[in-house]
Amino acid sequence: MTGTSRYSWLVILALAGAAGCAEYRAVDDPQQAPDPAYCAFCHGSVLEGMVQPGPPLDTRGNTIRKYRGVGAHDVHLAGGGLGAPVPCEACHRVPDAAADAGHMDDPLPAEIRFSGLALTGGVKPTIGIPLDEDGGKAPFDPFSVVTCDNLYCHGATLSGGQAVAPDWNGPEKDLARFSACGACHGYPPPAPHPDSSQCSDCHGDVVAADGTVVDPSRHVDGALDVSGAQSCTACHGGGGSPAPPTDLAGNSDPASPGVGAHRAHLEAAHGLSSVVACEQCHLVPGTVDQAGHLDGDPGAELIFGSLASLGGLSPAWDPVTGQCANVYCHGADRPGGAEQQPIWTDVDGSARACGACHGYPPPAPHPDSSQCSDCHDTATPEGGIDKPEQHVDGQLQIKAADCNACHGNTDNAAPPTDLSGASDKTLSTVGAHQEHLLGPSGLTGPIACQECHVVPAAMGDAGHMDGDGVAEVVFGDLSGTGGLDPAWSTVDVECTNTYCHGATLAGGANTSPQWTTVDGTQAACGSCHGIDPGTGRHPSTFSDHGFMVKKCNNCHQGVANDGATAIEDTDRHVNGTLDVMLQVGLWDPVKRTCTPACHGEESWEEDDE
Repeated sequence: MTGTSRYSWLVILALAGAAGCAEYRAVDDPQQAPDPAYCAFCHGSVLEGMVQPGPPLDTRGNTIRKYRGVGAHDVHLAGGGLGAPVPCEACHRVPDAAADAGHMDDPLPAEIRFSGLALTGGVKPTIGIPLDEDGGKAPFDPFSVVTCDNLYCHGATLSGGQAVAPDWNGPEKDLARFSACGACHGYPPPAPHPDSSQCSDCHGDVVAADGTVVDPSRHVDGALDVSGAQSCTACHGGGGSPAPPTDLAGNSDPASPGVGAHRAHLEAAHGLSSVVACEQCHLVPGTVDQAGHLDGDPGAELIFGSLASLGGLSPAWDPVTGQCANVYCHGADRPGGAEQQPIWTDVDGSARACGACHGYPPPAPHPDSSQCSDCHDTATPEGGIDKPEQHVDGQLQIKAADCNACHGNTDNAAPPTDLSGASDKTLSTVGAHQEHLLGPSGLTGPIACQECHVVPAAMGDAGHMDGDGVAEVVFGDLSGTGGLDPAWSTVDVECTNTYCHGATLAGGANTSPQWTTVDGTQAACGSCHGIDPGTGRHPSTFSDHGFMVKKCNNCHQGVANDGATAIEDTDRHVNGTLDVMLQVGLWDPVKRTCTPACHGEESWEEDDE
């Protein structure tokens, strides 16, 4: 049959088809699409009972793919084994009846109008049509090659595809290139997809182990099919651990950010802490296809967990320098650490050495000792960690210990030495501690620690180990005897207005002693009160009565010795009580009289004046 006679015959078939379509539409649901058998009257074919409404043949009787009217119709309508058949309306309008406007009018070919599957993911497909020399649409040429671009069906929403802009009517030899694995997406796709071409590991319901598509209806269908609950190690990690190496790109070098210090955090072998859970640094999805897991760039978005932000910290990650900063895990809340902002890709061990997160030993108020096991039962005497699960866990574990484990000496808890190990008494942290605790120059009994500052019941008590390493001076009851309001000057390093140094007495040569002057001059007779007070109610001489002047034990028998050269009973001196016990007569503290007394029956009262 000649081309002309065949074309005439197709026109007759088209008219018959139009009549058939009209008859079909008149007797069936007006909303239902035409039966493909009627469409095949004009284009397509009916072979061995199989109806194909699209070319070949086209409306001019062509069957060769290079004709635009033929092109890749058959591949799309058959599905080609990679996907379900593509419906005609995905690429152009399907008329309700042969005589519908726009169906059989000129010019050829059919106007492309993408819809449905082709637009999945919000893409905007384009058609590469031949242009004339002026840049306008060229006259229809049945042999000019047309290309499709930016279609979901050919990988516009994927990455790594090698042939995402297929020729509609290119050479037959190119057809396989546009429908091969790797045409629409990488094989394997680039990260964040794992570096594996074994598609069946994660898409077993769609792709078989040999790479063939076992269910075309679920391939190129607008949905990502991930088979079941996949193990994390199917995509990254290995050896039973989900953490790299290897990363999504197949890297195993820690210098790669996708690898870095993953294993150092997940392995407890370094002995410093328990395993750091994955969710402390980034989200852990419940399923492979959970939103946020496989999208974005290949790097996991860092979202720090509760451990990293303990103590109200605000951890931060710098993707440029590859450093973590202000994280609890690396000592942001502790002083003295040498490497508190570790580099993720630096796995030489320096970031997890003793002294990396906190000083070794930490600076004051921590004692100047590197023997951690003295106070922390998580540590071993050799310097290791005995209980990693209790290290870097948000809790400060301190075992019961004597005060002199941190300061003081084998005799008592007061410096020397201080927290920094110093013993120089010119330092305020040392000063006259020992002189007070041992009894100042034989003048009094020991001064209890709580008379000058708070003594904690336990090492971990609030206020004990915080601050600047210097105990806050909080005077006790003895210092304020007589209604005094004692004061401490950190600038002058001295006490003033204290009972202990004679603020209620008269004639003292040094009632505001300097803490760091420890030469005995501030604890001698006459420092706190006059040796011969001679003021107020205290007599200035006893010569009229035959007593030696300045003989303290005349009135304070049992407190001072007979020669007035020393304190005989230190527990009764500077103790908040005035002890008067006369050698001659008795002192009546109620009547405030001496009887039979040096003064007869006279009362020792202040004059009204």
